[in-house]
Amino acid sequence: MTIRIATLGDVNELLPLFVEYNEYLWSLLSKKESFFKKPKKNFKYYIRKSLIQMISNNKHRILVLEIDGKIVGSISGWINYHKNSLFEDSCRIGTLGYLMVIKNYRNKGLSSLLKTEIFKWFKKRKCDFIVLDVNTNNPAKNIYNKWAFKKYSEKMLIPL
Repeated sequence: MTIRIATLGDVNELLPLFVEYNEYLWSLLSKKESFFKKPKKNFKYYIRKSLIQMISNNKHRILVLEIDGKIVGSISGWINYHKNSLFEDSCRIGTLGYLMVIKNYRNKGLSSLLKTEIFKWFKKRKCDFIVLDVNTNNPAKNIYNKWAFKKYSEKMLIPL
């Protein structure tokens, strides 16, 4: 088992993982939230483009977890610099972007291993806080609570 930084050579292997992840997130939405279930026609193209941008940006980090040479999980994070934020006058915020583990590899502690590695990256870059957004219906909230994340705000939206 290896956790390493994703490279541009990983994009093709990460693409199906991202598609599965987004389809899972859409499945969590209620009928009232169905406006989110309309992916762009070229959805895979946009995911590929996004992966390339994230991997190429030094303020963004994608880690992959490999078992027997196959990517079975991934986590991302990036750093935001806030001035006059709610937290302090000026601070660095690490944002946990996504966390994915292939279904057959879940409940084996792999998410925690990925979290530990991305947190090391945030600490090395002197982040003051780590934040994340999670869908209210996502069972992943349980693991985020286990990791001591606390709710500090709620986002609300309406389509126009």
